[in-house]
Amino acid sequence: MKSYLVAMAVGVLLFVSGILFYQRHQREERIAYQTKMVSMIQDVLKLAIVDVQVSQMFEMKKDAIRMMNVPIPLTAQKSLVIAEGKATLGYDLHLATFTASAENKSLAVRLPAPMVMALDLNYRFVFENDTFLNRITTEDRNETLETIKESVRTTIMKQDYQATLRARVDELTKEMSAKFGLKIMVE
Repeated sequence: MKSYLVAMAVGVLLFVSGILFYQRHQREERIAYQTKMVSMIQDVLKLAIVDVQVSQMFEMKKDAIRMMNVPIPLTAQKSLVIAEGKATLGYDLHLATFTASAENKSLAVRLPAPMVMALDLNYRFVFENDTFLNRITTEDRNETLETIKESVRTTIMKQDYQATLRARVDELTKEMSAKFGLKIMVE
């Protein structure tokens, strides 16, 4: 009788531990699947960028030095600079949120606003009016270049590249959905 009770207790323990092991294993698989889905969509969204060619001309002026509110002749500064290069627009994926569901094989992605990810500009000084009384310093040039960079950044964000970027995201997620049988919703 005792051996029968011991065998029954061992059987119940094995049954319960088997169920717990199975549930834990399923949970680990679900987490691994969700992590894999999020990683794949992040890789796809890294490709969802738009390159924009930039070419702009800037005129920077600095007023003449004043002495007792009277401008001193030949002390005004003027520079003409051409900025050419490439800007890359995309999404900061660290600010994106991902919600994965292994049960219905879906992934919801909420993207932040697009931003200028990289700005690679070459500058060419076409003209500088540099007088001997008021020399253009390296600080003046650095300030000019920083102003140009911010102006280009602002101009790019005002233009409507968001639609192009969104179309690229939709195209890539559609391909991924078809390839892996996932339902991907991008907001």
